[in-house]
Amino acid sequence: MTEEIALASKLPLDEPQDIYNIIDRAILLTIDNWMIILKTSLWPAIACFIAQVLMQYSLHNLINSNFRVNNIIIFSVVIFISFLVYFCAYWVWFIRQLAVAKYLSGFADSIEDSLKFINKTQWDILLYNFALAILIIIVLIPIFIEFAYLANFLKTVNHPAIIATFLLSVFLVFTAFIFTSLSAMIAGSIVIMCENTRLRQTIKKIYLFIKTQLLNIILIHLFLVIILLPLSIAFYIPSLIVSSFDIGNIHKVNQIHELIKHQNLFTISINKVCEIALQFFSYSLINITYGLLYLNFKMKYLGLDILNKIKGRYEEIVS
Repeated sequence: MTEEIALASKLPLDEPQDIYNIIDRAILLTIDNWMIILKTSLWPAIACFIAQVLMQYSLHNLINSNFRVNNIIIFSVVIFISFLVYFCAYWVWFIRQLAVAKYLSGFADSIEDSLKFINKTQWDILLYNFALAILIIIVLIPIFIEFAYLANFLKTVNHPAIIATFLLSVFLVFTAFIFTSLSAMIAGSIVIMCENTRLRQTIKKIYLFIKTQLLNIILIHLFLVIILLPLSIAFYIPSLIVSSFDIGNIHKVNQIHELIKHQNLFTISINKVCEIALQFFSYSLINITYGLLYLNFKMKYLGLDILNKIKGRYEEIVS
């Protein structure tokens, strides 16, 4: 109870809010605390950028290596090492973004305290996501078998309406499945990061959180798509300009193959810079929104807003 009262005294939300105010608050927190987000995630983001550029450029050169043994070995090793570096750096980036969301959602006294909590929770988060991935694969297998059977059956059907209905059903099923999986991954990771309980107890909270907030989660993703779609276009404008410039200048050079290889690296770099910049904002916004939604859930179902009012009333009496 003491921990909950201490938490309630510094909540970013004073009382339960609707989903529109939560998203608005998440946007403001992301913009106002951009320096904290940058400092916390800069080095893993740079590592991801370097690994992605090396991996994509090595893959491009591997394809154009004319199957020379030395080139194949060198570029394959670079791709493998780059993939390992990218995976590790991306995991660190993901965990540190969760720590930022925990702090900005009011579940930690400082960003330092939130980052210290990483060592305690990251293995629980990894275990949760690994178990979730296995569950997703188990569920996907019968779905793939069923759709493969139906696709084989439709080969004998020449009715366009039936084929269109089948394709639409496949699209809707997999879209819903991907949405559910991503929501469970993000929501579960946020809850584990924000709670100081054992994984078995935390999973019960994750289930209750997703079960009671499913409609709000759907609305969150719809609003975030509306917000991030035009932003993604704006972030990728430099990459589009560079790509257009490359295409316009290819005919002016005799050694076209060398130009493509050289400027492909430059274009890849610009593209990855734009991608990392977009991810800085979008990842932070998504995680903070989920953190505030979980805080809102705790207010409604665990009475943290009442504890907050009791704390304020107690301070008034004492003063």
